Amino acid sequence: MDVIAAPELLYEVRGRDTAHLVRLAWHIGNRHTSAQLEAGRLLIKRDHVLRTMLEGLGAQVSEVREPFYAEHGAYHSHAEPGHALLAR
Repeated sequence: MDVIAAPELLYEVRGRDTAHLVRLAWHIGNRHTSAQLEAGRLLIKRDHVLRTMLEGLGAQVSEVREPFYAEHGAYHSHAEPGHALLAR
């Protein structure tokens, strides 16, 4: 049996360049928000307050629906409900 992550409603966050994307990631992390970190984009769960903040910082924010493999950080509780998984 394979286990795959179920698609989730996310924001895809892109910056003007690598330095801008790093700055956006810092602001996301400063709010203790889980994020999936990739070379050219960040993925976060949808939150209109974060979207407004990121767009105010010059980010391009798009709605996407895909599996979410987030870095949770030092304060993430393992007791929290995890991401939905589908068994195939």
